Amino acid sequence: MEESQNRLIDLERLRSEIWQIALEATDESDLIQSLLNQTGSRLQCENISFLTTAPDQKNLIIHKQWRADRQFIGLGEKIPKWAFQPYRGQPWVQVNFSSIPMILKPFILMMQTRRNTTATLIIPYGDPASPEGYICLSQYSEDRLFNKQEIGLIIELARIIGLRSDQLKTARDTEISLNKFKILINNLQMGVLVESAARTIVHVNQQFCDLFGIPSPDVLINMDCSTAAQGAAQLFQYPDLFQKRIAQILSEGRTVTNEELLLKDGRIFSRDYIPVQAEAEFHGNMWLYHDITAGHHLEKQVIRQERLAAIGQISAGLAHEFNNILTSLLGFSDLLGKIPELPELARSYLGQIQQSGQRAANMVRQIMDFSRKSIRRLQLLDLSEKIEDVVTSLRADFPLRIHFTFETEPGPFPILADENQIKQMITHLIRNAMDAIETRGEIRISLNRVELNEEVTCSVCSQVLQGSWFRFAVSDTGSGIPPEILPRIFEPFFSTKGVGKGTGLGLPQITGITAQTGGHLSVESAPGKGTVFSIYLPQPAKNAEQGEKIQKKLEKGKEAGLLLIEPDPAVLKVTRSITEFLDYRVYEARNLSEGWEILKEKGLDIKIVLCNLEFQNHELENFLHGIEAISSTPRFAFICDEFRMEQYKIKFHGLNPAWIQKPILIEQMSSVLHQLLT
Repeated sequence: MEESQNRLIDLERLRSEIWQIALEATDESDLIQSLLNQTGSRLQCENISFLTTAPDQKNLIIHKQWRADRQFIGLGEKIPKWAFQPYRGQPWVQVNFSSIPMILKPFILMMQTRRNTTATLIIPYGDPASPEGYICLSQYSEDRLFNKQEIGLIIELARIIGLRSDQLKTARDTEISLNKFKILINNLQMGVLVESAARTIVHVNQQFCDLFGIPSPDVLINMDCSTAAQGAAQLFQYPDLFQKRIAQILSEGRTVTNEELLLKDGRIFSRDYIPVQAEAEFHGNMWLYHDITAGHHLEKQVIRQERLAAIGQISAGLAHEFNNILTSLLGFSDLLGKIPELPELARSYLGQIQQSGQRAANMVRQIMDFSRKSIRRLQLLDLSEKIEDVVTSLRADFPLRIHFTFETEPGPFPILADENQIKQMITHLIRNAMDAIETRGEIRISLNRVELNEEVTCSVCSQVLQGSWFRFAVSDTGSGIPPEILPRIFEPFFSTKGVGKGTGLGLPQITGITAQTGGHLSVESAPGKGTVFSIYLPQPAKNAEQGEKIQKKLEKGKEAGLLLIEPDPAVLKVTRSITEFLDYRVYEARNLSEGWEILKEKGLDIKIVLCNLEFQNHELENFLHGIEAISSTPRFAFICDEFRMEQYKIKFHGLNPAWIQKPILIEQMSSVLHQLLT
């Protein structure tokens, strides 16, 4: 009795040690080997092996093992999957080789021949019905059976390996994404400095160094930010005010945007400040500096908007990388926390992991919030008046070699829009026209009412326009746009202008403003014949100023068949959970080949194909081409990042798909899928 009690105590101590090893591990491979070493020696078995699926998908391979005799016999050996087929769906199987059922004879004879095995305990790794592998404890010298407490410990070991391995993979992916984020920061056309809560500089890009005459970011890393500010203050017209203002900003702890600073050398910097905090906890500061010396007031507004658009691009890329990873990191942490047997020490470590994950999520959310600081203030405007305002402000800049005309129909042109955005859009179009004319030429601006009946197609989203519109057009007699360049002019950061003459964000910004105002854009151009940009804006409804939002209920799929094609395992799990919650019968595939096989097999049962667009173009085109051979073609919904969506809309316009923007929201998913069904 006392020996049995001591054994139970020892098993509980081993369970705690296993959790300790799991939470302290930093590498998934080392984690598995350490757990096998600790468990094998303490359970006094002769061999414990960790088997995973081989690349050929037909065999299992001994990936890790511990042996009491410290030999490496069998490591890397392949075992046919069919040998484990009788155990599918069982949480564990214990085989005493002296008395086994006939169905297991072939596998037992194989094991006896290879290893002289006399007894074994088999625990599936992952879902017992479809395991990713197995943990096997084997005996050679005695016909030993493990008791229920020991079996329970090994089952828990398999669960720990599964959850913690996934968590370590996610943490590794998070580190990779953080490095990508730093690359994005370094390529941003503004100076960025990030400091910790203790005011130590943790990251700074080369653009910041160039602005302040610093040779390299390495000079500033780990420096106290107060010391750096004292040195930088000497560059400004009012050094004392520069430092006092920093202290004031930090004490208030609120976001500051577009704050202008005057330098002694005549330059003008714009400064933004973002406090980085998660809920009530403060984590540091982000400072953004941009040289806005050139240009007048309206051009400053354009530059600020371009900067915000650039931050929006970074936010979109950051969200693309982080939304999937943080979902997995926090999700697996939550799963670990739900295990009642988790020791208190392990639970405290887990709390630190969850807290760090939440900090990362909140930092992403804050940067996204900052990129939306230019809140659209909708009001009824007269478009003709705004064009005249911009033309008046720019007239002094028109070279004498360019002849300029402005023609408009009589009467007001009321639109519901943000005044600054509309002015920025008009300014961009006119300045682009000026840049297109290298010698002498003409710029014509026109504004009129048009009634369209499918004779105009939007150059951005390929929608055929119908009905009544206000048409604002800017045409030039410049060099024109080559056909091979025309499809790319709306891509962010794509520019044919020289270095320092363009950011490549003007036209993407115009498309965004146009779309937000409910309008469309068309382009006509040919080399040597000039270019015409036409903006089509709708007349607002009478009650448009109110901007009321209508809350819609979640629409269910009523068990309609849905094929989900998603390469990212974490996103696959989340998206499947959402669609199943919305009452769709989901078939999942991790690539287009798997999706094609499922589609051929299920046929008419699949009503919707929900596909992530993270595939090679030729793969996707082959997949879509093959679907034409199916008698009943399903409807398509594509999942895509916002800043790439317009490009894809042009590419797949003929398919007439629905679009779901990342990050995926259940309300958005419900509405889009319901519209496809109906």
